[in-house]
Amino acid sequence: MKELIEEYKPHFSIFSEEDNKTYMLKHILFNDLTDVERVLIVLYAELGSQRKVANKLNVSPATVNLTLNKVRTKIKTIY
Repeated sequence: MKELIEEYKPHFSIFSEEDNKTYMLKHILFNDLTDVERVLIVLYAELGSQRKVANKLNVSPATVNLTLNKVRTKIKTIY
């Protein structure tokens, strides 16, 4: 997991144009999510399935689902 956290460390240069939505999402991603939550959301975006994320991280799909639901709730609450 440490390698994945390092690989998905925030890179501030990925956002070149800042509109309000981009700013809010960047703020949530960099400040309000834990390292594990950030890795999960990025892996989910890349792999496209909770089962694939679970297999990559060697955890159950239910664990991935629970964590992604927590992330969605955080984003909805803040955003």
